Amino acid sequence: ATGPLQISILVDDAGQGFFEGAVGYFVGRMMARAEIAISMLNPQPFTLVDYTADPSALLAAVNKLRQRGPIQQDGQQVAEAVAWAAKELRRREATRPVILVMTATGESGTLEVDDFILRDLKASAASLHVVHVNGVNLGMVLSEGPKFSGGTLANAANSDSMRDVLSGIAAGLQNQYELTYVLPDGTRPNDRIQLQTTRRGVTLLAPQRTADN
Repeated sequence: ATGPLQISILVDDAGQGFFEGAVGYFVGRMMARAEIAISMLNPQPFTLVDYTADPSALLAAVNKLRQRGPIQQDGQQVAEAVAWAAKELRRREATRPVILVMTATGESGTLEVDDFILRDLKASAASLHVVHVNGVNLGMVLSEGPKFSGGTLANAANSDSMRDVLSGIAAGLQNQYELTYVLPDGTRPNDRIQLQTTRRGVTLLAPQRTADN
C-alpha cells in the first residue's frame, strides 16, 4: 500500500503528560507517510491539530501534551472519542484510516453504547490501535475494537516499552499490503473476512469485517 495514511491520535493522559515523548516519537516515524490529527481528552476530545503533514504544526501540537494538571477522569469519554474519530474519518472518506489511542485512564465496564461505537469503527474501515499503561480497565471498545479492525492492543509500563510498542505499530503501518479480492459466482456476500498466510514467523494483522461502504 503506497497511498498516504490518515491517522487520528487520541491522547488520554489525565492531564499528566505521560505520552508527550511517545507521541512525538510516533509522529516523527509517520510524518512522511501520513496526514495526522492529534486530540487530547480534557475530558472530552479536544483537537490540537487537524489532519496535516506539516512538521511544525504537528510539533506544536505534541508540545501541548505536557503535564497540565489533573483532569477529572471519565471512563466513557475514551470509548466515545473512538466513535468521534471514526465518524470524522468516514466523513473525510479516508482511504487508509487509522485510530491510535494512548490511554492512562482506560475505559469503564460495558456501556450501553459499546455496540454503536464498534459499528461506527467498522463503518469507517479504520484500524484501531490501543496503547495503555499497566493496571487500567479496558471495556469492550478498547479490548475488542483492535481485534476485529486489524489493529493492535498493547500495554506499556514505562517510556522505553511505550516507544518499543509504537515502533512496532509504525513498522506495521509502513509495511501494509493492499489486497484486492473477488467473490466466485454464486457466492453470497457477507461482511466477514478471513486472511491466512503460509509464511513462517509472520504475524498477520487484518480486519475481520468489511466496512459498510
